[in-house]
Parts: sequence; structure tokens; C-alpha cells
Amino acid sequence: MMDFQVLGEIALWLTAIYDKNIELNGVLYFHPISDDIIIETVSRNYNIFKEMCGKDYFKNVIFVTTMWDEVSEEVGSEREQDLPV
Repeated sequence: MMDFQVLGEIALWLTAIYDKNIELNGVLYFHPISDDIIIETVSRNYNIFKEMCGKDYFKNVIFVTTMWDEVSEEVGSEREQDLPV
């Protein structure tokens, strides 16, 4: 699934939650540290997600890195330093 499709699905999901007056206490934003992708793409997607949530609710988003077992600690740490959070 392409990035814009994922963000579109999230937007639909957030709209449905809002329309049903469901209150979320938090959201986990998962990022696989094993992905060797351009950091600008990660940053762009993260910023779009941030805008979708809004400033008041984004404080309840936790950025989680996964798949550390697929990279060395050194590589994972370097990638972690480059993340937009």
C-alpha cells in the first residue's frame, strides 16, 4: 500500500471516530527501524499525520520504533537519530 493510501485510510478512520463521538486517549505511530528509506519521506508522512491529528490531540501520539531485531544496534541507533520526532 502506498504512503498516501495509508494516510487516506487513517483520515477515514479518524473521521469515523470523530463522527461517532468516540474519544481516544492516545495513538501509537509505528515505524519499522529496519526500513532503509529516505528520511524526507518519513518526515513528510509524520508531518501530514501530525496535521491530521491537530495540535491539541497530537500530544497524545507516541512514536514507536519496531523491528530492531532486523538491524544491528549501531544501524538502528543511527536511523533513530534521523527520525523527525
